[in-house]
Amino acid sequence: MRLAVVVPSKTPGNVRAAVQSVRDHEQYIAIAVIDDGLSCDTAALPAAVLKGVKPFVFARNCNQGAKAAFEADADGVFLMNDDATLETPCGFTALAAVAAEHPEYGVISAAITDHVGNLNQKPKGNGLREEPRVLAYICVYIPRRTWEAVGPLDEGFCDDYGWEDTAYCREVQRAGLKLGIFDGCHVAHGVLPSTFRDGNRSVSVYNRNAQRYYAKYGDLCGLPIPKGWR
Repeated sequence: MRLAVVVPSKTPGNVRAAVQSVRDHEQYIAIAVIDDGLSCDTAALPAAVLKGVKPFVFARNCNQGAKAAFEADADGVFLMNDDATLETPCGFTALAAVAAEHPEYGVISAAITDHVGNLNQKPKGNGLREEPRVLAYICVYIPRRTWEAVGPLDEGFCDDYGWEDTAYCREVQRAGLKLGIFDGCHVAHGVLPSTFRDGNRSVSVYNRNAQRYYAKYGDLCGLPIPKGWR
């Protein structure tokens, strides 16, 4: 099975740790770093490096890496934040194998051992389980069949990042596919510093993209509508 990992990053310390964690545990998986403004020698990274599009939009740069991987005949792509690290030997290979056995699942997340907004994504066992609502895209696997059925992430969520993962989950479910979490693959999130989760700036970005999501779908995926929106 041909697999690829896409890591958008502008933080040298993060991308080195994230990429090395994949290479330490997965010898044969291709890795593509989307350079969002790295101030380091990317030639030293054990990964291909693609120049990201400016201004930074998480969905657009993830799409850039995923498209390149699928054009190179990848069977599936992992989208992984640069503040995440793979902890399970051959964890991505195991997750992709489970996805191949369960084509009813459109997107599957690794189990997240630290900070994650959806507490269902924390480790709870060993196998595959369904997530009924939404996945935080800290480290998720998108099989080729999903990409072909649903297409790329919505790049309209253009203030850095936020809600593009919720929108993609919704489109996956609209296509009749399930969301899943695989507890046989653990990814740490919270050990490395976050580039964008920094207080007031993140709140303003979150609110703008939440309004875009609401305009598109008419709700906030079960979250309450803030006062003053309507």
